[in-house]
Parts: sequence; C-alpha cells; structure tokens
Amino acid sequence: MISSTHPPSCRGLPIRRFARFRLLLLLACAGVAAPAQQPFSQLSPADLTHAYVEHANSYIQHVSSTPDRAQLYTYLILHRDQNFFRGKVTLDQTYLSELIFIGGLPYIHRLEHNGKPLQGEELDRENEVYAKTIQERTGLTDEVRRKLLRVKAHSVLPYPLDQLESQFHPEITAHPVFDGHPSILLELTPLHPDAPPALQRHIVLTLDADNLNVLQSHVELLAPDKGFSQNTLFVDRNTYFEGTLLPAANSIDTIVQIKHLLHHEDLHLIGTEAMTNYRRFTTTVTLKSTPNADAPTPPN
Repeated sequence: MISSTHPPSCRGLPIRRFARFRLLLLLACAGVAAPAQQPFSQLSPADLTHAYVEHANSYIQHVSSTPDRAQLYTYLILHRDQNFFRGKVTLDQTYLSELIFIGGLPYIHRLEHNGKPLQGEELDRENEVYAKTIQERTGLTDEVRRKLLRVKAHSVLPYPLDQLESQFHPEITAHPVFDGHPSILLELTPLHPDAPPALQRHIVLTLDADNLNVLQSHVELLAPDKGFSQNTLFVDRNTYFEGTLLPAANSIDTIVQIKHLLHHEDLHLIGTEAMTNYRRFTTTVTLKSTPNADAPTPPN
C-alpha cells in the first residue's frame, strides 16, 4: 500500500524491475531445437504442452550454463513508465538503456532519461552502480556465474512452468502465421478455480511451429499475486536476429491500491520496453605501455 497526499507517481513500484528480469531468459539462447517425433502442429494439446515444457526446461538449462560469447547480443532498450490517477496522467517518463555483459553476466546500462543523457546525481548513481558491478563480478568462478544465471532464469517467467501440465487445461486455438513464422496458439487455463494465486493465470503462448520457441506470450492474472492486481497483463514478444531468439518488446499493465488523503484509490500503471539495434557483443582490449617507476634509468 502506498500512502500520499499528492498525485501519486511510481515510487516503490515494481514495474521496471520485473520487466528487466524477464529479459534475461532469452539472452544467450541460440534457438535450442526441441526433438520432434512428429510435426508439432499435429500434437494434441496435452502432448504439445508436454513438448513445450521439455523445450523450455532445456532452454533454461542452456541459459544457465556459462554463456558462449559468440551467442551474446547487445541491444538498446527504450523503457516507458506511465501512471494514471483518476483518468489523468501523473507520470510519463522514458529511459534509454543498453544491455551489455560484465563478467559474462547481463547488465542494463542506463544511458538517457526522458531523451537526455544522464547528468548530475543520476549519472553519478549509474557510474557508481556500474563500477560496483565490475568489482563484484571480477574473478567470479564459472560455478557461481552458472548459479546466478540459473536463479535469474527461473525467476523471470510470469507462469509456473513446472505445473503447466498438472494444473492447467490446454487448448490449441489457432495456427496463425506470426511475424512470418508458422505458429501454434496454445491457451492454458487453471484446472481448479480455487487454486492458489500463483496458479491463477490465463496463459496464451504463440509457439514457433518448427521448434516451440515462444514468439509471444500473453499472461493475465486471474487473482492478485505478488503485489500485482487481478487482471494484470504481461505481454512479451520475441524475434529472430541472425538465427538467435531475442526479446523484441514487453509490457506490464496493472493497477495498485494507494492511500490518497483518507481514501484508497486505484493507480493505473503501464510499463513498456522496446528493443532495437541488435548486435553481437564484443569486447575490445587496448594495451598501453607505461613507464615502470622502479625500473633503472638507462645509461647515456
């Protein structure tokens, strides 16, 4: 609950943080192919769900391994936060960031705020976080790096992957062409109306018919969960670049309860991210020769 006597903004709200974490699942995946006994488009809803869960688990295992640097891509992220209170805009701001890698792990490097380069306290804060991240990640072992990636990968999905088969009813609703790719629309709804909040989701997955990669996911909360209201919408869209599946856009649309004066009222929040300028991640090392202060002076 947020208490305020002024028109509310986004103080303490989880929109941007949650959206960023969801990006990590796709960073190092080069399109892990799912084994096919028969064309995926011919599978029953239950068999398709099973095949997708197996594929997604392989996906996460791939991300959780030490990334192959040849598969890492950087890109720009334009994030926009909007807050609406009583039908009026109370906040509308943008951030431009770049996804890079430090110590083999992804890092969101903020570049601009509202279309202008960071300056003053914002620049100092970003530089401080950047320097601290380099220090923390220097000398990480592969095992620690794998553990960090594994934790991230399991935390980003807005639905319980390990319970899709046992706790949801699957239905194949269409076979559209999505972004030029033949796909399968898999819709999942809770089996039990009194299921706990973590299982109260209406999930629609647009799966690539060739390999079961998620081209788009649309998840609606059917009950409040983890600070997000009922009817919160999470939408993620992915795209192929040089054969690698990468995030293209995502959004969160939710409502939180705030205390305004003596009343509780709704604050409508929308967070969006759009990715551009994909390119392979490379590092450049420059060696410079510097005088050694302890070296003897050469003879004349």
